[in-house]
Amino acid sequence: MNTCPKIADYPYPALDPEADKLFKQARALQKQEEAKPFDDHDHNEIVKLYTLAVEKGHYKAMNNLALLYEVGYYIPEDGKMALALYKKMEALALPEGYINMADSYKRGLADLSSDDRKYKKYLKKAAETGHPRAQFLYAKTLYSPSPETMKEAKKWLDCALDQDYADAAFSLANYEENFGTEARALQYYSE
Repeated sequence: MNTCPKIADYPYPALDPEADKLFKQARALQKQEEAKPFDDHDHNEIVKLYTLAVEKGHYKAMNNLALLYEVGYYIPEDGKMALALYKKMEALALPEGYINMADSYKRGLADLSSDDRKYKKYLKKAAETGHPRAQFLYAKTLYSPSPETMKEAKKWLDCALDQDYADAAFSLANYEENFGTEARALQYYSE
């Protein structure tokens, strides 16, 4: 019996309908703008719509706006603003908040120092919510010569693969080549 947490089962908070409408307007406009030359983009309207949705607690808008701040796309790069939005998502116990915080600690975003221990802690929290990418990345942090630790890594890779996370199949194939059987490795490669 598979006891892996799945992202489809995670109890995300309900979205405010007005905030969701603003978010969808921002996404639609962003998709339209991305088809145009960069200088012709209506950056201000996209940022405004995301910001209004964030003010109403829309967590998807938080994520998208944080990414825009982090990379300086449409708006000046601002790691502190991105980090503040990631922390807001974390406070809401969102899988994406945990994985974004993990990534922030890995890279040392804004005023954070790079911290592998916190990176691993946040990845584990995200993995436990069922986030398949986090399950894959957390498994990779567990790689070691210890058979027990590798068994734990394999468990998380299997969980990610159960949710069709393709990179997990390649890692499991590699695992089987090193610790198991070639036949099982070939099966993972085919998946």
